[in-house]
Amino acid sequence: MKTNIYSDFVADLTTKLCELFGDKLRNVFQLGSLSHGGFSERFSDIDIAVVLYEPVADEVIDDVKQHILQLDPTALAKRVSLFWTVPDFSWGRLRPVDQLDFLDNRECLWGEPLQDLPARPALDMVRKDMHDHSLPYWSEKTQYFAQQLPNDEKAFKEFVRCLLYPARLVFTWQLGKLGSNDEAVEYFIQVAPMSLRRDMVQDALRCRRAEITDQDLYQYQPYLLAQHQATFAFLELEMPS
Repeated sequence: MKTNIYSDFVADLTTKLCELFGDKLRNVFQLGSLSHGGFSERFSDIDIAVVLYEPVADEVIDDVKQHILQLDPTALAKRVSLFWTVPDFSWGRLRPVDQLDFLDNRECLWGEPLQDLPARPALDMVRKDMHDHSLPYWSEKTQYFAQQLPNDEKAFKEFVRCLLYPARLVFTWQLGKLGSNDEAVEYFIQVAPMSLRRDMVQDALRCRRAEITDQDLYQYQPYLLAQHQATFAFLELEMPS
């Protein structure tokens, strides 16, 4: 994190999570771009994972989420993406793709380092997780933005994610890793066939870095569906019905 406002907020959030979970809490970690790099003050979520000694009721998690929203009067609290699990990953919100991030990139904010972590999810399990969750979401957003441009900040962030997702998909699908956008785009440029447009993902990354304007990305709207189809073809996946 580059600025004190983010590090200070995460420190306050960690303190609040310790207070809310009490002796049920074993660890607090930061994940995502906070840990593996490429954090964008405009685009990135604040990914936080709590490891509990044992499962808790859904109502406990819901209550924690509400307290998080009350923690910060600015927009930062709304950007928190909370993950929760137990040491063997048998419960909670930590899908196989998220487990990759946890195992490879986690940074401990509170608690003793975990020992005897679960085995890395197999590539087939990671791919099934992406097939069941990530691909339908990307397909839906592609269809949406192929028809209309984003009309507010939230939608624009989704539009940028949509442009970047072919790189992230290819990177994780082939390597079984969850890295930064920079890593994913670099890998995509190396392996993508001519049927895939490298400039779309490169400019989406440049927009995240504030190197080009929002309007510079709108030129790619007419090519969203073709990029979507070409990515499925490259990975030998069936198009969603």
